[in-house]
Amino acid sequence: RVFLPDDYGAYKQLILIAQTLYYLLPFGMSQSLYYFIPRSRAPRPYLVQVLAYLAGAGALAMAALLLGGALIARGLNNPALVGYLPYLSVYVFGLIGSMPLEIALTAQGRTGRAAIAYVVSDLAKAAAMTLPGLLGFGLQGVVQGMALFALLRLLACWALHLRGSPGPLFERAALKAQLKFALPFGAAVALAVPQQAFHQWVVSSNLSPALFAVYAVGVFQVPLFDLLYAPTSEILMVRVAELEREGRVREAAALFREAVLKLSYAFVPLTLLLMAAAPEVIGALFTSRYLEAAPIFRVAVAAGILACLPIEGALRARGQTKHIFLSFALKAVVTVPLALYGVARFGMLGGIGSWLA
Repeated sequence: RVFLPDDYGAYKQLILIAQTLYYLLPFGMSQSLYYFIPRSRAPRPYLVQVLAYLAGAGALAMAALLLGGALIARGLNNPALVGYLPYLSVYVFGLIGSMPLEIALTAQGRTGRAAIAYVVSDLAKAAAMTLPGLLGFGLQGVVQGMALFALLRLLACWALHLRGSPGPLFERAALKAQLKFALPFGAAVALAVPQQAFHQWVVSSNLSPALFAVYAVGVFQVPLFDLLYAPTSEILMVRVAELEREGRVREAAALFREAVLKLSYAFVPLTLLLMAAAPEVIGALFTSRYLEAAPIFRVAVAAGILACLPIEGALRARGQTKHIFLSFALKAVVTVPLALYGVARFGMLGGIGSWLA
């Protein structure tokens, strides 16, 4: 509502860069905590090794943005992005490094504290991303606020998790087991990034920032879906791991079916409502200047039906990450050519159609 389409398009391009690095570089290490912590009596080495790896991954992301900023800006058809990338690099560093903040709490069975951490972090993030714009500091102020938020989150993560857990700081066997778990999942995520974000990169590189702003509004992810899906999937992973450790496999399967049913009760009617009221939703959230994004939004929100199935969480909990890799490989093979053809042939609707397919 505050930014003009050009600035909002640039903001969404910055978020696209950050999210791509955030999902790509952790390479499954943080998710390994869901598998190993519930099964270990001395979980400290698993946690410390993840924190160390993610600090290195965040530093790598920072270096990539600082050294390759001009190339990234040209690729996204917006040279003005260069001035924002130093602050974005700090944001990505802090965000990647603090990824285990809620994950470790959930894996330890401290779901109440994890929920508090989620709420506090999300509120702080929302404030950092909105208040500078509302106060007139523009896009530069917003990106600086994001960087400050990420650093504070990183400090909170380290302060909370570097103490208190039993076990040594490092354990070779534990690291080997983590890598064995994480590599297939990380490779799957490396393939999932094109499937999830490639359509946005293609659209952004072919359109002006103002038109990309319209597309970004259309592919807006309604927070209610993630608000319900993420904790359901995470708690499911922990409970399935515990039940499997105790040999109660039938109960784990029943728990998965129950999760699907509960998500369906929420997601099916919500998806249908959002599809029917797309123009009203877009107008209320983003003003009438973005009403042409309504057809794109209808296609994007249809993915809510698929979110009723927390399959990836169940597979991670059982250590079956190779199946995640195979499914993501198939998705990437299909999505990349579809996105290139769809955007060239059908424009923005072709882009979102390739993602849903």
